[in-house]
Parts: sequence; structure tokens; C-alpha cells
Amino acid sequence: MERVELFEFSENHTIQGMESLTGAARSSSLKTVTIGSCVGLENISFRGCQGLKDLFFTGLFASLEKLDLSNTAIKILDLRKLDAAHLKRLILLGCKKLRAILWPLKEQTPQIVEVLHINTIKSASSGQSKWEEEKASASTRSSSAAVTKSGNGRSASFDSNWSITVRDQTILQSFVPVGDYLNQKYVHIEMDSYPSGDVAVGSSEGAQRFTCLRQSGNCLYGNDDIFQAHLQAAANEGVIGMWSCPPIPAPKAEDCYLHIEDEAEMKSEQQQSSNVETSTNAALTPAFICNIAKMLHMHNSLSIAGFPFPPGSNWNRLEWCQVESCPKLRFVFPPPQECGGKDIFYQLGRFWASQLPEVHLIWSWIPQSQPSKDSFHWLKLLHLDRCPRLVYVLPFFLLMVTLPNLETLEIMCCADLTEVFPLSIKCQDKHSVIEFPRLRIIHLYELPMMQRICGHTLFAPRLETIKIRGCWNLRHMPIRGGNIKPKVDCEKEWWDSLEWDGLEKNHHPSLYQMYSSPYYKNFQLPRSTILR
Repeated sequence: MERVELFEFSENHTIQGMESLTGAARSSSLKTVTIGSCVGLENISFRGCQGLKDLFFTGLFASLEKLDLSNTAIKILDLRKLDAAHLKRLILLGCKKLRAILWPLKEQTPQIVEVLHINTIKSASSGQSKWEEEKASASTRSSSAAVTKSGNGRSASFDSNWSITVRDQTILQSFVPVGDYLNQKYVHIEMDSYPSGDVAVGSSEGAQRFTCLRQSGNCLYGNDDIFQAHLQAAANEGVIGMWSCPPIPAPKAEDCYLHIEDEAEMKSEQQQSSNVETSTNAALTPAFICNIAKMLHMHNSLSIAGFPFPPGSNWNRLEWCQVESCPKLRFVFPPPQECGGKDIFYQLGRFWASQLPEVHLIWSWIPQSQPSKDSFHWLKLLHLDRCPRLVYVLPFFLLMVTLPNLETLEIMCCADLTEVFPLSIKCQDKHSVIEFPRLRIIHLYELPMMQRICGHTLFAPRLETIKIRGCWNLRHMPIRGGNIKPKVDCEKEWWDSLEWDGLEKNHHPSLYQMYSSPYYKNFQLPRSTILR
């Protein structure tokens, strides 16, 4: 029979803490707690009561400032009857069974807590406990706090006032009622995409691929000595441009940072597993979180198949996106269902995808749900590398036929890529020339199936630099504009095989500065070396 602790405090009863009621000796027996009104109570802590499953509040808590339920077995935290207008800190570290939070009514609590820390993956460590004590006595962090990295490579979630680290994304639905408030806070959200079910011991193709991907350093084809020499030769020539992701932007007070990664120990388990099913937990992410996210970093996940595009989402605040080392990923963003004629990814400035061996597409649309002309308006950098099964990147339709601010296009080692920005049939009929008004740099490397960048004729009036290697099916150069001659660094054999439209159309070899290169086709990479 469960033991029930009932605490009732009168208005003139002042208690500084509940240490005497939550000691280690009682933590295993304490199952259910009900707390009545108490005006003087400032701090409630059941940290370490591992058997605590239910906590009920009834009445007025006029002085309550902090509630700590770390390392408890709480599944549903019901705050609907908690009348605590001054509650500032809610700490739920190591609450591995937490599935939902039921928030107080808005008329009872005009302001949601200033500091919220939730972690449903790991138990709260002593370091976190010490940090929380220091935090309790310090003022609220300034809104310009930057995201830092912890020792194990994960982002330090305690650098923000609101940090949410979860494995089961269903808990994120709990924040829908307070979505407007999150819109005003710097929120750090981490998702562990690893499935929560038991794992059998053995070996799997997916695990082997991931092991190869990680152990090969920074190259998916790391076990191929020929390719390594090939890659090194190109690097020595300066063909490879900026192969490091731009730093994450410094967050502001209203920013939301999404970080998705498998826990290190979970990756170790799955690398020995068999019959591992693909996880789709990320699809449970509510639309409002997608709409307030400014930064998205998804990496080192063995299970996630794609990030969501739930109804009502537009990702219009996302500015920085990096997706890498996800061997199960088949798409980055699935076709949206409700974006027909609407803006999506309007603020996205930098997109970086790397080491995605199974991905077939980055973005895709269905005919009845095509984005507006202002979608991807601020995209400046588009980088992809080591995505051997990628077929195309971003399709163009009648409403969206250009990227007005794209400056840099870098693509490396995508063996199946045929076209970067494919055109719909109607778009081909209406637009004979596709213009990229700010495109300055094009780096293309080892794209053996690539036939075109976008349509037959691409006009880039500000083009300055073109570096191309291993794109033997690409026959047409972009049309330049103005008096600037773009500098072209490529294989001479490829240059000699290009097709030209003539001087009258500003498309002639004399309008480009071709640099001789010692790199020739006789060093062609065998297709069999690419992971299939």
C-alpha cells in the first residue's frame, strides 16, 4: 500500500525548506504528496525522492519561488490548482518518467516561471545540483548569453533560463498552452532521438555504416585510400572552399535553439544492436516550437528519419541549420501539408548538411502545397557534402523560381545528385532563364551524375569564382553578367567539353578566366567505392 504524505500549512506558518521531510532515508517510501495552502512557503524540494510519483497542490502559495522535483518518478506534474504568482524556478532534472506538465490557469498565474530546467534523460548530477544552488542566489542571466559546448560535445543546456532535454518528444506538447510565453524567452531544447525500447545485441548494417562514418574522420569514404589521395590532391589545389560550418549565431532573449543528438551511451548500445527500427519521435514536435526556433543542430543520431513539418509550421524564424552524421535520415524536411502559397524558411541564412548516407532529398513539395515566392528569401549559404544518395536539394515551382540572396553554393561527394534546383514542368515552360542575382561562389566537387544546377540556362550577374572537379556530365556554365570575368578553376578536359550559347548571349569561353590545372580525368574515382 502506497504511503501518502499530507502537508497542510497555515498562513502564518513559515518554512524555509522541506529538507527534513525529503531526506534519503524516506526517499524510497515516499510515493504521493498533497500540499495545501501556505502563504509563507518559499521553497519546495523533493530532490532525490526516487519513489515519488504523484504531487498535488491545492490553494494559495503566495510566497513560493522555487519547486525542485529532480530525480523523482513524477510522470504528470499537475500545476493546475497551484496558485503561486511568484513561482520563478521549476527544476525537473533526472525525471526520466516525466511525460506531461499541466500548467496553472492563466488567471491564477499571470507569469510562467523565469527559470525552467527539464532533463528526462540523465539523473541530476552533483555538479548540476551545485550549479542550481549557485543559480538560485544569482540574478537572472542576461538575454545575450551564448550557447556553449560541454566537454562531451553536447551543448551546455544550463546556459539558458529555459532548457529542455528530452528523449520522448511527447512532453513537448505540454508547452503548447505556454507557447506565447516561450516566444519571449531564450529557450534551449535538446532532443535525444534514440528510441526508448529495449535493444538486442548483435550487428546491423546501419550501425556498421555509422561506425564507418565516425571512424573515418571527416570523410564518409575514409576506407578508400584512392579517394583519400584524390581528396588530398584537390585540397592541395585549393579546390575545396570553406569546409567548416559557420558558427552558431549568438542567441538573443527571444531565441529558441533546438539540439538533437543521441546520448553517447545510447549510440554505443545501438552500434551493437540488430533489427533497430527507425524512430520518428521528432515528428511529435509541436508546430509552435518549429516556428520559434532560430537555430537547429541535428547530428550523431542513429535512429531519426527526418525532422517534422507539422501542420501550421513554417520555420520562418530559423536562421542557422546544421544537419550531419545521421545514417538513418532519409529526408531532412518532409513535404509540408499546409504551406500552399505561404512563406516558409524566410529567415534561413545558412544551411549545412554533411555525412548523410541515406538521405534522398533535403526539401520537397506536393503539387497542392508549394511555397510562396518569398520562401528561403535570406538563404545565403547552401552547403552539402557526403550525401551519396541525394537526388536533388530544393525544387522550384511557379511561385518560387529563385533564391534572391544566395551567395555561396558548395556541394561535395553527392554521387547521385542530378540537379540542385529542379524545375517543375510548368516552370520550365514559363522560365527559360533562371536568375540568381547575388550568387558569387560555386564549388562543385565529385558529382558524377550532375547534369545541371538549375534548368538549362542559369544567369548569375555577380558570379566571381567557379571551382569544379569530377562533374563530367555537367555541360553548361552559368551565364555571367557585367564586366567581371568569373575565375574558373576546373579540369582542362572538362572545360574543353563544355557547350556554349555564343557571344551574343554572353556565354562564351572568352568571357571567363580559366585557370590551367594539373588535375585530369585520368584520376577518376571508381563509382564502386561509394557506399551504396
